[in-house]
Amino acid sequence: MNIISCDVGWVAGKKRNAVVIATNDWQIRCLRRELDDNQLATLVKEWATPESLILLDVPIEGCGELSKENPRRHVENTLQHYLSLYPALKANLRGKQLREILLQGISQEVRKNVIIKEIYPYAVYKFLWFVDSKGILANVQKGEWQSVVDENFPSKSSPKYKRGKKEERLKGMRYLYTFLTERLSLSFLEPLDSPNEMFSHSQLDLLADQYDACLGTVVGLLSVARNPFAWLIGNDDQGEILMLADEWLKNELESKISMKRLY
Repeated sequence: MNIISCDVGWVAGKKRNAVVIATNDWQIRCLRRELDDNQLATLVKEWATPESLILLDVPIEGCGELSKENPRRHVENTLQHYLSLYPALKANLRGKQLREILLQGISQEVRKNVIIKEIYPYAVYKFLWFVDSKGILANVQKGEWQSVVDENFPSKSSPKYKRGKKEERLKGMRYLYTFLTERLSLSFLEPLDSPNEMFSHSQLDLLADQYDACLGTVVGLLSVARNPFAWLIGNDDQGEILMLADEWLKNELESKISMKRLY
């Protein structure tokens, strides 16, 4: 099975798509960034196999009825007490349209068995970073179900890697690079680029897209492995996100929003 994680530009027509492809043995087999939609669709077609999990970092369902007065879906309204999220209105119908483009490019035999789900890489990173700071990342990767975050989780932020002064941003990106290549169980068959001071802000943006796509593979791999920390939060009609939650966060969320397993 291939896990195809796509960090998607929320505006069509720009080359801000990145793709990272992993197999369920945690090997990263393909790393691409600065793709337009056609290049993205071609790559997904090449790697999609029956039962592949395709992950899109963009709101997919539930955006049709949003407005300036109501810019967030129920899933964002619920999660924003624990995570920072952009209003789904900013994406408009981008996710739904892109999903159709990707499906149309895949053969009918493969299309009927692939799964496409929405992800939010920042949420994955914040959860794993918080857990790692407590020295229990290995417990999560092994699937030892327990409370691994706590009431301090909402107010904590993982190191910034997308905005801010270049020196601060480079520090955050270097931390995330080490996190991806050393702290997790990923095996990179293609080398992941590390940031350096010669990169322009736009080049760092593109590299950050690729790092986000890497984070997407992690939640996909944990879900495929039936790790108990992987959850689908929300519902098919109003929007749902594949993300990580422990016993504490589950107890916080389950009275407010639907939670279920993907597998």
